[in-house]
Order: sequence, then C-alpha cells, then structure tokens
Amino acid sequence: MNKKEAIYFLDCLAKGFNPMSGEEIEDNSIFNDVQFVRKLYAIKDFISENIDEKKIKRKPFVLKNKIGVVNSPMNMTNFINRINEFNADDHMKKMSNNGVMNWLIENGYIVYVNGQKQISQKGEEAGIFIEHKLTIYGKEYNVITYPENLLNHILDLIEVKKIV
Repeated sequence: MNKKEAIYFLDCLAKGFNPMSGEEIEDNSIFNDVQFVRKLYAIKDFISENIDEKKIKRKPFVLKNKIGVVNSPMNMTNFINRINEFNADDHMKKMSNNGVMNWLIENGYIVYVNGQKQISQKGEEAGIFIEHKLTIYGKEYNVITYPENLLNHILDLIEVKKIV
C-alpha cells in the first residue's frame, strides 16, 4: 500500500464507506462512532503531512518471476532492467548490478585491467563477448554482452540468494 492508497482508505472509512466495496458502513459500526471518525481524520492528516514515500524503507529484492527475463544475449544493464521489469513491486528495492558484477569478478569471468572491465579467458569460454556499437554521433564504444545460459544461471543464483 502506498501513501495515496492509505489516505483513500482512511478517507472512505471516515466518510462511512467500505473502501473495498464502496458500500455504506452499518450505523452500529465502530466506523460511525464520532470519536473514532475524528481519529481517522487525524491519522489521515498526519500521513498526508509527515510521510514522505521516498523515505519509506523498502523490503529487500526478491526474485518472484524469472520466466521470460532472458530472451537473448544481453548486456548487464539490460539484464538488470528486465529483472526489475518482470519483478516490479512498489514495496521492494530494485535489483542492482553490483551483486551480479561482484559475482562475475569473484568467479573469474570478468577482470579489471587498468580500471577497465575486461573479459577473462574463462569469460570467453563461457560465451561472454564484446559488442562494438556506435553512438548517434558515430563514436564507437564497447559493450560486454553475456550469453543466455550464463544469464539464466545468474537468475538461478539470485533466486536462491547466492547473489544479492
């Protein structure tokens, strides 16, 4: 539930309506008690004035759906974006590429040479390759691209929390 939904629920209850069905709440319900209704309005005002959704602590990332995330070889940014797209949840942190990149480095697929990521021999054997691309201005740049089988293996490791 986000701030807007919380305020909506409180507002409906304070006005004597069931927020789920829209039906009027029975006269003998606690929700029609004057003192209770005043408290609901006070809570609604407090939430409106004091809760900043940007500062609400989100739950750790949990991989709920991996089907369809990997449909072709892709770079790490696209892979992480697809994970987040397939597992979107307003109450959960997004997956970042830090854990995945650390795992790739720790397991010898990627190495740093002069501050630049490079593919190791193990990485090449696993099917990782460099794609040469052009910016809209014609400048060439390189993108490390990962094969589907390695990306699916990484998804399995994320699922069992070996990569976070």
